[in-house]
Amino acid sequence: MKRLLRVFLALLLICAVGVCDASAEEKTISAPMDGAFFSSLWGGTPADAMARRLLNGLSPVYWDEAQLQYGINESVVSQIIASDLPDGSREYCIRFNQGLRFSDGSPVTARDYAFSLLLLASPQMDELGIEGSAYSYLMGWDKYHSGKTDVFAGVNLPGELELKLTLSNDCLPCFFETGLLSVTPFPVSALFPGLDVYDIGDGAYIASKEGYLDGGFTVQSLRNVLLDPLTGYLSHPIVSSGEYCFVSYDGETLTLAENPFSASPALPSSPLPEVYTCLSFACERKTLVSASVRKAIALCLDMDGLLAVSQAASNDEVNGFRADPANQLAWPYASDLSQAIQLLEEDGWTVNEDGEAYTGVNDGTRCKLVGGAPVRLSLILSYTDDGTIDEEALDTLLVRQLALAGIELTLQPLSAADLDQLVRSPGRRLSDLMLTDVEIYPDSDLSAFFKPGGQANIFGVSDEELYLAAFDVFHSAEGDSETYFAKLKLFQERFFEVLPAIPLHAAEYPY
Repeated sequence: MKRLLRVFLALLLICAVGVCDASAEEKTISAPMDGAFFSSLWGGTPADAMARRLLNGLSPVYWDEAQLQYGINESVVSQIIASDLPDGSREYCIRFNQGLRFSDGSPVTARDYAFSLLLLASPQMDELGIEGSAYSYLMGWDKYHSGKTDVFAGVNLPGELELKLTLSNDCLPCFFETGLLSVTPFPVSALFPGLDVYDIGDGAYIASKEGYLDGGFTVQSLRNVLLDPLTGYLSHPIVSSGEYCFVSYDGETLTLAENPFSASPALPSSPLPEVYTCLSFACERKTLVSASVRKAIALCLDMDGLLAVSQAASNDEVNGFRADPANQLAWPYASDLSQAIQLLEEDGWTVNEDGEAYTGVNDGTRCKLVGGAPVRLSLILSYTDDGTIDEEALDTLLVRQLALAGIELTLQPLSAADLDQLVRSPGRRLSDLMLTDVEIYPDSDLSAFFKPGGQANIFGVSDEELYLAAFDVFHSAEGDSETYFAKLKLFQERFFEVLPAIPLHAAEYPY
C-alpha cells in the first residue's frame, strides 16, 4: 500500500526557502494544520503528525518504515536491558548516550524523558479535555492517572542518563513491544523552570525545585504553558529534540530550521498515520443496531461509483479496516438488491407506513412494527460541504440506490469541524451515516476503535467478539508475524460480519 505521507515528506523537503541560527536553511509546511505539534493527544491533521515527527526526536527506539517494526536507536541509547519480573511484568533499563542536547543546546537527561511520561499520563490532562490514556501500559499508571498518587511507579530514575520503564503484565505480549519504549524528551527546565522530576526509589514524580514557591504542576499552569495560542508549547515548541527546530507558526504556515544539535542519524520515533475514508455507521442508533440493516445498505451500493466520487486524489482501495498486506480479503458485499431486501425482511422491515405488508418501492419507505406502530427506515447521511464530494453524485449513488430497497436517505452537508464533532459523539448524534476519514497508525491497537463504550469507538458499535478479535491482534508476540497476520485476518472477517463501517480507500492528500 502507498504510504501517503512519504509523498508529503518528499514535497516538504523540496520546499526549502532556520533558523535556530541565521544561516540555517529554513523549511516550511503550508498544508492544513491545527497547530498540534507537541503531542497526538490533541489530534491534528496528517501535516501536524509530520511536524511532530520532525520536531520531536531522540527516542530510544525508532520506527522502521520498510520493515513496519521498531528498532533500537543506537544514536540515542548505549544499552537497553529487559528483565522479566516475578509478577509477569517486564522492566526495561534504558541507558542514554552522553552529549544529547535540545535545540537550544541544553543537555537532555533521563529526567526530561520521565517528565514527558508524567506529563502526558497526568490526571491534569483529562481536566484540560484531553483523553489521557497515554502510557497506560506502564506499571502504576492507573493510580497515577486517577490522582490517587503523585508517583508513577512504572517510571524510575536510577541516574542522570538512566531510565527504567516497567510494562505491566496485562499489556504483554505485544506485537509492537519495542515501540512501547518510544518516548521523546520534553525540556522540563524550559517549560516549567520551577519544577523538576524526582525519584526516591518508588517511582518518578514532579515537584517544585528548592527555593521555588510559586507555580506548580496544575491544570492552570498546564493551560498557560501548553495552550496559549501565541506562545503555548503545543503550537510553538521553541525548544525541541528532533531533526528540525521551530522558527514560527502563524496559523497557516509552519517554518522550521535544521536543528544543529540533532543526533545523527535522525530517525523517526513513531510511524505516520494512514488516512482511510469510510462510510461509517452510527451503530448505536435504533435503526442501525442490527447488522442486517448495515449489510443491506452495503449490498445496495455501487462501490465502484462511490469510490470514484469520494476520491480527492490518487489512492489505494481497501477492503477491510486497515490495509492488510499479508491477508487482504475480498470485499464480501457485491451489489445485490434482492439479497439486501431479504436481509431487511428477515430483520422485520416488512410493512409500509399504514402498517400493511410492504409490496415494493411504490409503497414508499419500509417500516417495522414497534409496539404496534410502524417505524420508518429513514436515515441521515452527514458529509463535508467543502465541495470535494458532489451532492448530485451522492444522490444518484446513495439516495436513489437505497430507495430501491425501501430505505429513505437524507443528505446533510456539514462543515469539517461539525462533522468531526458529530463523528466523535456516539449516543448524542442524530445522523445515521457519516462519510468521514479515520486516521490509523500502523502500530495502533485497533481494539480502541471497538471497545464497547470506549472514547475512541466512533462507530458506537457494541460487539465483544469484534473488540476481542482486535485486541488479540495487538497482543501477538513480538516478531511472530505469522500469528499476527493470522489474527488480523480473523479480525477482518469479524469486522465484515459486524460491519460498523464501509471502508472505501486510503486517501492520499494533495499537499
